[in-house]
Amino acid sequence: MRDWKIDICRAVAVLLIVVLHAWGAASQYGVEGTAEWALWKFVGVNSVVGMYSLFVVSGFLMFQVTGGGFQVWGGKIWRRVKRLA
Repeated sequence: MRDWKIDICRAVAVLLIVVLHAWGAASQYGVEGTAEWALWKFVGVNSVVGMYSLFVVSGFLMFQVTGGGFQVWGGKIWRRVKRLA
């Protein structure tokens, strides 16, 4: 069952990460000290929140799917580590 509020949070977080990458490209060509540079710096520094939001949302969704609390969560993490290794 999908929750539209979580989907909106994920979409905004993904857009913020795209802006974060655009900030890296824009900062190479901007002139330091200009208004454009200051705007890109403000937007880029604050868009890091998108990355943290995705971590929080994914952790929330992982607990929602497992449903058994920490007992089930430990087994789930162990399976993921084995699968990645």
